[in-house]
Amino acid sequence: MKYHEMDVEQVVNPRGLTTSDLITYIVKKHHVFGRNVIEKIRHLMSEMDHSLPQFAEFEDKAEAFFTELLDHFDDEEVHVFPQVFEAVEQRGERSPSPKHKMMIMKVEKDHVRAETQMKFLIEMSNSIGLPAQVVSDAFRELEEDLEVHMELEQQELHRRVRMIYQLSP
Repeated sequence: MKYHEMDVEQVVNPRGLTTSDLITYIVKKHHVFGRNVIEKIRHLMSEMDHSLPQFAEFEDKAEAFFTELLDHFDDEEVHVFPQVFEAVEQRGERSPSPKHKMMIMKVEKDHVRAETQMKFLIEMSNSIGLPAQVVSDAFRELEEDLEVHMELEQQELHRRVRMIYQLSP
């Protein structure tokens, strides 16, 4: 699915956007930012002293988290968001579906898991002595963006999707 062009830096209040624009905003702002920070962290980690105690374990856990998060972004962009776009276009055909409720529940479960993993990785990076100015700061950037991103999806987008599909919370 191709998302329309949007200058996300000009958006003051994403909650005031239409549902379609909100989805585009999430993809263009948060998914792009997340992908960029992950690449930055991967690059920074490749330049670090791999002999630090527990570094290999940390690197494996970080890479597993990155893979899962990027798969989540892809799943939203390829499967979840296009279904919401379609539902918005076909407002007259509101039919509650267990499939859509399950879709939202899965995305919300992914968000909780991402928050937990992110906090664990930050704590682990601090405990094994990674230089704070290098990887830890980049992880904090990602964590801060994920908090805003997930809150926007869960509090605003998922509420709208429930209304579109007439689903109970």
